[in-house]
Amino acid sequence: MFLRKRTSKPEKVLEHPTTLKLYLFLKAKEPNEIGVREAQRALELRSSSTIAWHLDKLEEAQYVEKRANNKYILTKKGIEKQGLKVPVLIPAQTIKGLMIPRNIFLLSFLLVSAIAVVISLFYSYLVATYAGLAGLVVGSVLVFREYLQLRKQFRFYKFISEETD
Repeated sequence: MFLRKRTSKPEKVLEHPTTLKLYLFLKAKEPNEIGVREAQRALELRSSSTIAWHLDKLEEAQYVEKRANNKYILTKKGIEKQGLKVPVLIPAQTIKGLMIPRNIFLLSFLLVSAIAVVISLFYSYLVATYAGLAGLVVGSVLVFREYLQLRKQFRFYKFISEETD
C-alpha cells in the first residue's frame, strides 16, 4: 500500500489559529525571510516542531516558500491573499439547551437598568439619579470586562498593524 501525501485546500489552511498567526507574522515581516526559531519566539510557542509543521502546511498551500537556507518567505500568492477569517471565541451560557451569548445578558442588564430609571423618575428624582448612576457604573464595568476578553483573544493578530504604524 502506498502512502499518499495529504494535501489540504489552501483556503482551509488558514482556519487553524496557529497557522493564521504564523501567516500574519510572515506578512508583517515581508519581504524578509524568517526562520523557525524566530517565529517560535514571536508566537511564544514552546516547540519548534509545531512551527515547522504549520510552515509545512503553509508551504503545501503555496503561501510560503522554503529557501535553501531553511528560512521561509511568502510567495506571490501569500502576499496577495486578502480577506482572512479570524476565529473569535464568544463566551456563552447554556440555558435549557440554548446557547446564549454573554453579551445578551449585558444588554438585558442595561435595558432593565434604563427602564428602572424611567420608572423611578415618576417617584423621585433622587432615586432615579442613584439608579441611573448604579446602572452606568455596573454596565461600564461589564463592558470593560468584555473588551479585555476580546483584546486577549486578538493579542497575536496584531503583527501587521504594529509593522505599518
